[in-house]
Amino acid sequence: MKLILITLVALVGVLMVACSSEPAAPTATPPPAFSDDEVLGAVRGHLMALGMSPLCTVVAHQLAGTGTVRQDPSNPDKYLVMFGSGGSWTFIGSLGKVISTSTGQIGFRGC
Repeated sequence: MKLILITLVALVGVLMVACSSEPAAPTATPPPAFSDDEVLGAVRGHLMALGMSPLCTVVAHQLAGTGTVRQDPSNPDKYLVMFGSGGSWTFIGSLGKVISTSTGQIGFRGC
């Protein structure tokens, strides 16, 4: 009986110490940072995917040297890729997804 009482008191003491400590502050995992080349590579891969217009493949080859990448200041996981007149895409890093925001002929063709 005495052993059960000592065990119970020890268990309550351990629980009191464990519950009284400050909970660890949750740390937000920063989104992955991508280089300009990685972002351009993702957009080029999107443009050269099966089923895309031949115009998209031409744009993909030209994009390698002339595309500009800008990271969204309000959401560091989003990157805006601009090309020529009317070609633009949004790359979402955590999803690895490219969304076309192009206008004109490039947008019309679904690139």
